[in-house]
Amino acid sequence: MIIVLGEAVAQLVNAAAGVEQWSYQVWLLGLIGFGLLVALWWLTLNAAPASETLRALRLTMPVHYLTTAAIVAIAAGLGGLAGEPEHSGTSIRWVLCGGAAVYFLVAGPIGFTGAAHRWTLGWALPAAAGAILLGVFGAHLEAWLLVGGLLILALWQVGHRRLARIPVEAA
Repeated sequence: MIIVLGEAVAQLVNAAAGVEQWSYQVWLLGLIGFGLLVALWWLTLNAAPASETLRALRLTMPVHYLTTAAIVAIAAGLGGLAGEPEHSGTSIRWVLCGGAAVYFLVAGPIGFTGAAHRWTLGWALPAAAGAILLGVFGAHLEAWLLVGGLLILALWQVGHRRLARIPVEAA
């Protein structure tokens, strides 16, 4: 997972390096994109291992695969946006937002531990729905705003445990 996240950062940096004229949109997209990858790192490596459900081998591998594939899609979307920040085409937007929606839905199985449905309904589903809504209605958003919306959704997941007063063991 560390390699996939590192490759996502490399994708963002390499695509931004190809931009001839740096504007505030490119800077914002790079910073917000990096923030999104840091939030995904935290969610992947700090939140997920606390789950008793994920310790069962039959659930670990599919969840790991889906998480990895979702981060690859997010990285591809970020790279596409960083290369041309003024033009977030439909396919790039859906790769990015679809990857984020899958990533956020993978958090669903985590919710079926001690915190039960409250965790899933308050954590995974709103973030996945938000990513899908950004995919549907984000056509006219600037690239940095689109990625900023995904960052807000990821930060919601990062902060939800504390806001909902869910103990780490239950998550």
